[in-house]
Amino acid sequence: MSATMPTAAIRRVFLCILPAIFLFPGHAEAPSYAVSPPALPSIAGLMGEGVAAELLAKGTVMRTSVDATTSILPRHESTVGIAEEIAAKKPGILVETAFVLKRKAPADVAGREAELLKINALLRAFSSLEGVQYYSITHQGMRTLYAESYAIDGPGTKRRLPDPPSPSLRALDEAQSFYVFQRDLSFGSNVYTYDFQGFPGGARVTSKNVTWMSITIIPVIAPGVLVSRLIVLQASDGILVYVESDAISIGFLAQRIGESFANRATALFGWFKGRYESAAGPQ
Repeated sequence: MSATMPTAAIRRVFLCILPAIFLFPGHAEAPSYAVSPPALPSIAGLMGEGVAAELLAKGTVMRTSVDATTSILPRHESTVGIAEEIAAKKPGILVETAFVLKRKAPADVAGREAELLKINALLRAFSSLEGVQYYSITHQGMRTLYAESYAIDGPGTKRRLPDPPSPSLRALDEAQSFYVFQRDLSFGSNVYTYDFQGFPGGARVTSKNVTWMSITIIPVIAPGVLVSRLIVLQASDGILVYVESDAISIGFLAQRIGESFANRATALFGWFKGRYESAAGPQ
């Protein structure tokens, strides 16, 4: 018996495996991370009807708590576990602020993904925070929030680094962490960690102080005590920007720092809005 397969048999085998070659190519790229939901939620879907109505009418909503209770945390997977973390920490002051950046929603998945990449790039532009203005309660007028702001290699050497780029679409769900040096005209020069986490249709940034924060020469906030969370979510009727800041009991300074948190959140939103509207990309 010949060991050679007949030509007709070879042809049949080839025709059988040909579809598999195209359906399962050996060097095909893995599916990208699903960065965009099938349809964008509404602001009401993220915040609830009552808060959404107030938010869309005023453009901003603020809530303050001294019992570690959140009240306007968005209904999104990016916020899972946050309320429990705050409750366990028992901060003496907690300020939540939400804003809506109105824009024409992207028409398709490609547009939503492009917008999400744009958002992630803007959030990593630490150096662009230099010169941002906020309303100072103490000085009763506008004041520079950060005189200096940039990424560094670590809290010891503090060597300046360029702003990190946005990850690719397939890497948006991977956690990233950066050290950032910021010279604040109220709290002086400090180092923070900025932790980034991506989600379908959104991004979360959590910052913590690495160094003691002082008012003039008086240390008032110990390392790791000040926590701020910035969550940016795509919605069908706008971009939701949620800012939460809290600090462990700080006594007589609680009211002053709470007001400072709110005004800084407003400045942060103004920075984001200006950068978003001036950047190339979907509007």
